[in-house]
Amino acid sequence: MARPYQRRQDGLWVLAVAAPDGRRRYLYAHSRRDVLAKADEMRGGWAAGLDLAPRRLTVGRQLEDWLAARRGRVRSSTWISYEGIVRLHLARVARIPLVRLRPDDIRRLLDQLAADGLAPRTVGYALVVLRMALRSAVNDGLIARNVAAAVTAPKVERQPPTVLDATDLRRLIDDGDPIWTFLAGTGA
Repeated sequence: MARPYQRRQDGLWVLAVAAPDGRRRYLYAHSRRDVLAKADEMRGGWAAGLDLAPRRLTVGRQLEDWLAARRGRVRSSTWISYEGIVRLHLARVARIPLVRLRPDDIRRLLDQLAADGLAPRTVGYALVVLRMALRSAVNDGLIARNVAAAVTAPKVERQPPTVLDATDLRRLIDDGDPIWTFLAGTGA
């Protein structure tokens, strides 16, 4: 195995790794430990029969490919909801290379969505859609593991239903709007 070395001009650590196809792949990192970890991850993927995604493949491209594959396999209303989540909410992580996506990136995304005022259910649904797209990438051999599986969805707090008491109901009926009188008479 080749040893990592540090380049003088930029200080990055470099390691050449022999790929299964016989070509050399060069890995770069800011520390010796990081470049060795990248090499171990790459070798582990090769040992498992994976050819990890090229650095050019982004999360956004994977989401587009996944959506295209799902189009005829789910109901149109389901596909529209997937597409809306991808377009409106998951676009924030679209530029990240697929192999560099980390659980922290996903947690940061979920925190941003919650800070924007989205309902916890919508934030959780965005995580579910991302998990499905990344599971597809794992099945296709593009990534070694689904990093979204390590992220927990936000808690959804149930709100107790608001029930009108007799005085509130009497006030609505006394206002004279016939729809409220009708609804009160039907028990709705």
